[in-house]
Amino acid sequence: MLIQDSCFMATDDYAVMAVVVGFAILVGFIFGKISQKADYNKRIDQKIGLSELQRWKLRPQYANILMEKKPEVAAQKELDKLIQRNAENRLEEEEINKKVEELIEEMTVLRKKVESQKSVTERALLLDTKGSNWFAKVTEVRGDAEQCNDVNISFGYQKRFLKFVINGSRKPSIVGQMDKVATEGEIENPHKKNFDMMFSQLQSLVHEDMDKVKESLNINP
Repeated sequence: MLIQDSCFMATDDYAVMAVVVGFAILVGFIFGKISQKADYNKRIDQKIGLSELQRWKLRPQYANILMEKKPEVAAQKELDKLIQRNAENRLEEEEINKKVEELIEEMTVLRKKVESQKSVTERALLLDTKGSNWFAKVTEVRGDAEQCNDVNISFGYQKRFLKFVINGSRKPSIVGQMDKVATEGEIENPHKKNFDMMFSQLQSLVHEDMDKVKESLNINP
């Protein structure tokens, strides 16, 4: 009888223990969810809005960088990639500069060739063919140069923001820092479109605009 009572008591103890453990797990789960929600709410305040991305000229992928558990680590990784890309951009610029020098030399040769012709028709033919080919190459180089300029301009904005984050800046202080930079460094149109593509390819190189072409390319009459 005593053995049977002991078995019932042990069973009751296990049941109570199971209830206590289950209750503890439930309470822990609830508090965990509350803690997670509180942590999320705290981090969502660090999200960079669309208007801020546009105002500060930042890449869209930086919108959640301040929400990372370690924003400074994430920012450093992004900065390292940015510096690498900018180094590659510098090499591209060197190649563009070489092409520009080659184009200048080509124009020097073409100018002498056009000046040596004995008739207006011959000059017009050279300008219409070799001249247009030259301008096509110029258009390509200008496009490459504008792309490099875009990278350089963007680099300054991204680098400044990432360094603020690496140095511990968070919202709301970083808003004031970036707004100050944006106000001081605002450039409405940094590209200037390179003289509107040289007056739209010097208005075609032929017919009534031939004199303008000669004058622009410094070709003697």
